[in-house]
Amino acid sequence: MIHLDATLRLFDPATDPQGIPALLRHPRRTAWFARGEVTQRIYEALRDQGTISPRQVAYAAIEAKQIPAPDSAAKRDIINRFTNVLYDLTRRGLADKIGHGPGFRWKIAPRDPELL
Repeated sequence: MIHLDATLRLFDPATDPQGIPALLRHPRRTAWFARGEVTQRIYEALRDQGTISPRQVAYAAIEAKQIPAPDSAAKRDIINRFTNVLYDLTRRGLADKIGHGPGFRWKIAPRDPELL
């Protein structure tokens, strides 16, 4: 990184390498779900059922959206989208993962009543 900063300064001495924002990865968009729709479906499922699996919510979404018989790669992509959102909710402290392996599930994270 030091060499990259030095090279940038060679071409423009006024350049501040710390001022260059990092590139962020954004997930690919899909025609099946609108922005935030996967998260909304997960919240609804957690509220209605208590504990959920990403596969279960993904299949319910496929049925509700009437996606015409997706192939195995499309099903895997949809399930992975739901799984990634659940891992993100876990990282932010909004959901808890229960178990390991193929039977893992998620539930709403308990909140401390003193913090509300």
